[in-house]
Amino acid sequence: MNTIGSYFKQLSILHGAMCAGVAIVIGVMRYIGREIVPAEDSQIYPIIGGVLAFLNLVLARVLLFKTVAPAQQNPSLSQKLALFRQGFIIQMALLEGAAIINMILWFLAGNTFNLGIALALLFVMIYRRPARTFVRDMIFNPNEDGRIIFNDDVEF
Repeated sequence: MNTIGSYFKQLSILHGAMCAGVAIVIGVMRYIGREIVPAEDSQIYPIIGGVLAFLNLVLARVLLFKTVAPAQQNPSLSQKLALFRQGFIIQMALLEGAAIINMILWFLAGNTFNLGIALALLFVMIYRRPARTFVRDMIFNPNEDGRIIFNDDVEF
């Protein structure tokens, strides 16, 4: 049976795996490319990486809210939690993709600005962990009792 405690444990494992995946990619690519000298014509790469990172940051947040918004009208707790999981995965995937693309741009051009963007995106991914208070505020409307989300033994 699924309980709220196991749901948040699974969500935390998923969050940790996605953050660790980006951290490993950054570490391995940095280690492999430690001898990279910045190219002379690499001025476009930081612009592309910065614009892509900004667009993905905004799009990740917008899609999270858009995906989870129907949960407030849905009376089923399992549907509410499923909608949040779906939105959370979309958000993390967009941030992960932007970080990896910035590492690829860094690997191609050697511009440390792209490395910095990738590290900043990793920090944002770590910061956007699935906190129970955030989940409560997202999936329950003001007329519902959202305190149920803090009880690990509740089955859904």
